[in-house]
Amino acid sequence: MIISLTLYGLYIYFAKEDMMEFLTYMNEKTVTNTGNAKADAATKEFLKKVNNFSINYMNLITFISIPVFAVINLILFRKRNFIEHNIALVYAHAQYYIITALIGFLALFTSIPYQHVTTITLIFTIIYFMYFYKRLFELSFWKIILKTILFWLLLGVAYFILGIMAFIVGILFTKFFPSIFSFN
Repeated sequence: MIISLTLYGLYIYFAKEDMMEFLTYMNEKTVTNTGNAKADAATKEFLKKVNNFSINYMNLITFISIPVFAVINLILFRKRNFIEHNIALVYAHAQYYIITALIGFLALFTSIPYQHVTTITLIFTIIYFMYFYKRLFELSFWKIILKTILFWLLLGVAYFILGIMAFIVGILFTKFFPSIFSFN
């Protein structure tokens, strides 16, 4: 895992500018215009900080996300215990990061736009993890399709819950630290 995260970290280091440009473009497309220029600017600045944090601390995010994925796997695949799911996910993520970094470096050297790299890696991610779970749990083709759909649905629910928690924390911060979030 250390080697894969190091390789992926190098890729992130060299691709950071392209990533930030792509994420800024996506933020511009998704942030709605509220009519309050200061609030819109603050939202865009906040999203820029979140994106920067995500890129700079990708390794930390990976280590935090593996137990979340393990809980989802424990719900879907009851054949193993929590520790075994964590170990399997560390192995799977190590392989994923090595291949993703290789795809990313290839894209950097051939000037493939970053949005194409994200599409390629997303497709690869879904196929790789389907293959991984098919082999690990000896599932049929249709069963792995169903489990993959359920995994993404549960992951969406988990992110939704985390988003609500982040929203509540944001409200608490604006209540107790209003000078940080003033839009006047």
